[in-house]
Amino acid sequence: SRTCFIFALCIPFDLRDTEVDREAEVLTIPIVYGHTKTKILGAVVIAAEIALHHIASSYSLISSNILHGFDVSSVLALLWILFEDKFEGKYFYKLLVDGTMIIRFLLVFLLPVS
Repeated sequence: SRTCFIFALCIPFDLRDTEVDREAEVLTIPIVYGHTKTKILGAVVIAAEIALHHIASSYSLISSNILHGFDVSSVLALLWILFEDKFEGKYFYKLLVDGTMIIRFLLVFLLPVS
């Protein structure tokens, strides 16, 4: 699930860098498949990650509080992917997208384990 989370957080950066990558003739997911399909891929990856969390929780591999922290940070990542084109500026990527990893850590670290 961590791999899915990190992969999904890379998508807004790939979408942002599409023009630079196109000029440099670098084939990235957004260039090959387009902006919309890349966002759909990100949503599917986040959905798979959430499903993995819930499967792990059903086998008592993670507590319900940690599950909630994972779910909140996953939904935030999904929002960044879906609404990436609504935000501009380097602070969206540095604070919000990269900060989602810190938010996940804080949610998991600060929530009491049940």
